[in-house]
Amino acid sequence: MLFILLLAGALAWIIFTLVGSGGATRSQLARQLEQLKEENRRQQEENFLLRLEIEALKNRPEYIESQARKLLGLVAPGEVIVILPEEEERPSVPNGGSDGGR
Repeated sequence: MLFILLLAGALAWIIFTLVGSGGATRSQLARQLEQLKEENRRQQEENFLLRLEIEALKNRPEYIESQARKLLGLVAPGEVIVILPEEEERPSVPNGGSDGGR
């Protein structure tokens, strides 16, 4: 009988330590807190970069022009667009383009 009471008490103590006192929950919350801190850091960095871009769009006409060219494919009057094939599409030149040392 005493053995059963001791066993039940030990089992209750283990369960209380792992779950009842928040042992498992505490470690889960600690992991979640670290994940949230990391996400917050990433969001702050992204916000900083977006603020820089907003300032550039407000105050730097050359930045607006570069974005219009890059994102919208706009060109200035009189400019000619030359589109080169991608690296893998370019024909290879034998001997690295040399004429055999001649």
